Amino acid sequence: MRLDRRTILLSFLLVHSVLLSAQQPPDTIQVLFYGNSYTFYNNMPGMFEKLVTSNFPRHEVHIKNFTFNGATLESIYNHPDFKMTLNEQKWDYVVLQEQSRRPITDFDLMRKYAGKLNRIITESGAETIFFMTWGRKSNPGMIKQLAESYKDVTKNNRAMLAPVGLIWHNLINMYPKIELYDSDGSHPNIYGSYLCLVTIYQTIFGAGEKFKGLKIEEAEEELMTSIENEVMKFFIKKQSQAN
Repeated sequence: MRLDRRTILLSFLLVHSVLLSAQQPPDTIQVLFYGNSYTFYNNMPGMFEKLVTSNFPRHEVHIKNFTFNGATLESIYNHPDFKMTLNEQKWDYVVLQEQSRRPITDFDLMRKYAGKLNRIITESGAETIFFMTWGRKSNPGMIKQLAESYKDVTKNNRAMLAPVGLIWHNLINMYPKIELYDSDGSHPNIYGSYLCLVTIYQTIFGAGEKFKGLKIEEAEEELMTSIENEVMKFFIKKQSQAN
């Protein structure tokens, strides 16, 4: 059977297209976390990596955290390894978490170093996400000033906001049986860390987008699902208000 020139040309183009697509590097998702124990408790960045990987199986996922006890945005900025970590590779998003009390006790310093960090991050080609923390169990009213401070630096730097603290306090008011705090009444337990990573996930990948959640051996699936649903409802409501 003889093939005409058109058939041969189309076959050649098809093969060429397949070969080119095979040579293309896979899409990547690269997120860098800066913060302190509120971020690294329960290996939250590691759980975040598992969540992203399970929902984007065809992507190369790179998650890294640069965290240390008591870290503030100021101490992160002044750390000798800050720029080295940032410049290791091209990050898509950089998540910044301030020390839990500084947005209340020294907002001027928070604002100053939020701006300095954001400037360097955006110059590197990444987007900044501010990770809003929550009030202490003994003082839930802290959330009002925390929220105001994080909203201010987010707006001032044209950045993104992961409103973890707001959802945290909404959830404990609606579901009293869900305990988010560790025994010290400050740090997150496994459910609190799960709330953090799901909120950051929704902030990055789309408000209210359905996703496949994690299964964690020591956590009750029903409570995990309640957390996922509450985060999604928060973002959907926020999106509808914006429209």
